[in-house]
Amino acid sequence: MDLLSDLLRHSGLRKRVFTAGEIRVAEPQHFPCGRSFGLHVVSRGRLRIRAQDDGSELRLGPGDIALMARGCHHTLYAEAPQPGESQADARVLSAAYQLWSVPLHPFFSELPDWLVLRAEERLRLDSVGLLVDLISAELAEPSPGSESVLNGLLDAVFSYVLRALLLRCADRGPGFGRALRSEAIARALQLLHADVERDWNLASLAREVGLSRTALANRFREQLDETPMGYLRRLRMLRASQRLLETDLPLERIASEVGYSDAFGFSKVFKKTLGKSPREFRRSELAPELAALRFEARFAG
Repeated sequence: MDLLSDLLRHSGLRKRVFTAGEIRVAEPQHFPCGRSFGLHVVSRGRLRIRAQDDGSELRLGPGDIALMARGCHHTLYAEAPQPGESQADARVLSAAYQLWSVPLHPFFSELPDWLVLRAEERLRLDSVGLLVDLISAELAEPSPGSESVLNGLLDAVFSYVLRALLLRCADRGPGFGRALRSEAIARALQLLHADVERDWNLASLAREVGLSRTALANRFREQLDETPMGYLRRLRMLRASQRLLETDLPLERIASEVGYSDAFGFSKVFKKTLGKSPREFRRSELAPELAALRFEARFAG
């Protein structure tokens, strides 16, 4: 099982691709992305990103990619051309991958606020570089189907950037990225993700992995800084959140699908984890998120 793809599929991520266009020097563009991943791909010119909350700034040049891993209202400014450059306006393609709720999976809490992949840091023919070149070419000469092509290319860039983040997180300390490097713990994660409704306990999971209970518990905590059953509880709440917002299924059915024998026990764990009962979550989260999905960032030009 591809654990990163499974994580994203069940974490309440919804895509909203913003219109590609130019950012003019005198006309900055604001992005109200309070609960989103943000992705900016610069195909021409130079940009400055300013975070609204603390005023911090990033500078991007042609071919650079910035990923916002924490929801953050921010503004894009086109910078004046440097000596020898004639084009003042910047061209950028941006996407938001919006979250339903507070991140439950530890991977999200491991991520830095921003990650910038610089064009000069990559080999010219690496995968991300090729994708950026394809995006630039598609923007320069739009053809029938360009919108679909750009959506697909952005998805690919997003996946590559997350992969890079996963590798960087693995080198910093315990977390999802490091856990995937351990054969035994990666196997345990695959089992939990593939069969979340199963009546797992530490002994049954240890048997499947081929470790003693003590060895599994110790290695799991070393790699993820969490117990196996604690991780399973997070995973079940992620799946439950998704089902609550994507379906009208009754609580009893959702509880059963994520491994609980009754709705009462499920609701108790859900409220302890998310701070809301399942019904409160369904009412309070659905309307704002649907409204957010209708948001469009509008570019000049």
